[in-house]
Amino acid sequence: WEKVIKMRFHEAGFNRDSYIKSCTLMGACFYAAEYAEVPLKGTTVKIAKDKFEAHIRTLKNAAKKVERDEKTATTKDTLAKVKAPPYELGGRNAAQTLSNLMVQARICEMLGDGVSVRYVRDWKLPGADGVVEFRTTWSAGYYLQDLVRRRPYLLAAEDTGFQ
Repeated sequence: WEKVIKMRFHEAGFNRDSYIKSCTLMGACFYAAEYAEVPLKGTTVKIAKDKFEAHIRTLKNAAKKVERDEKTATTKDTLAKVKAPPYELGGRNAAQTLSNLMVQARICEMLGDGVSVRYVRDWKLPGADGVVEFRTTWSAGYYLQDLVRRRPYLLAAEDTGFQ
């Protein structure tokens, strides 16, 4: 997983030297933060990364215990059993959870320890009839990525929510 994740981020052109001061993360980022008990607002990458890495270790240790106790044949079999008692992943998909945590740890490495992060799933946006509730999905993330690629000046503009 780690090699694949690093390769994908390298291919995407993420650059730690871009002087990012704050970052809003959505989608799988939110779920990983929620699982790892990362404060969703008002935290730094250092705090988030430490929590992600601690939960990665917990999952890997649970997987080692499954392999030792149950002699599973494949990684898929091992991770399928990690979600069940006595390993207590709370019914979550261990492979997906581990992957999300590892991606978040990698994002944290790229951002740098001092960057302020927040993890958001649900938004309250101003609308014509008052406040509109909006839930981000992968398609919203794709749209925002495309928007920022086409109009990078939005990242620094006042009152856009990006700063």
